[in-house]
Amino acid sequence: MNLFSSASYLLTLLESDFAAEVCFDYIADAKSGLLKIDRYLGFVQGLCAAGAISYQDWCDISLAVTSGEDNK
Repeated sequence: MNLFSSASYLLTLLESDFAAEVCFDYIADAKSGLLKIDRYLGFVQGLCAAGAISYQDWCDISLAVTSGEDNK
């Protein structure tokens, strides 16, 4: 899963308007090639810590973006 796909999937999990707005910014950055994996995973980890996504979703997203070759 590349960063764009991951951010698009993450958007489907969010119920908070603010978190969704931030996620749209990450999607725009991913489309333009500006999104860094560490920055994105920090955002996702923060969502998990705040209870906005489950720990399992955090693990799935983290594994998906760190194991894909198209993220390099």
